[in-house]
Amino acid sequence: MTSWWRTIAVLALFAGLGHVAYVMAYPYVIMRGTMRGIEQRAGGPNRAFVSKLPDETARGIVKPSPDLLYAICVFDLAAGPVEITARPSRDYWSVALYAASTDNFFVLNDTQAGGKPVRLVVSSAGFDTRPMAAPDGTRFVQSPSTRGIVLFRHLVLDPADQGDAQAAAQTAACKPV
Repeated sequence: MTSWWRTIAVLALFAGLGHVAYVMAYPYVIMRGTMRGIEQRAGGPNRAFVSKLPDETARGIVKPSPDLLYAICVFDLAAGPVEITARPSRDYWSVALYAASTDNFFVLNDTQAGGKPVRLVVSSAGFDTRPMAAPDGTRFVQSPSTRGIVLFRHLVLDPADQGDAQAAAQTAACKPV
């Protein structure tokens, strides 16, 4: 009877450890694959690209909204801070930063930006940005990971009238400082 309990206990222990390892590693694995795909489309890290307005076949982003135009880039802070800039569109827009763990660590939308262009300087935790000269309105953001994703979203209420959103999305840029 004791060998059965011991076997069950060992199996439960390994199942629990396996589950914890899976839950902890899975976001990083998913994000690594996603970042690789984005880098291929953009031509490397710290380079943005604009997707077309999503339809029922679009799956580059899980369940994309059909009324949002996306610009996206992978940031890589290995060589130092990265500057993220964009011009806002006329309607709703936002920029969100995601860490390598899939955690969202920064969001800015049209209301918070007051209609002004976006200029972010993203750095690794512990990087001292105080000596950096920056124009007024620059926001300094510390990333919890060296690599991550920047996602710009622009609302397109009428697909026939997406010119302003498309023009604004084309201004999205990610580049080393």
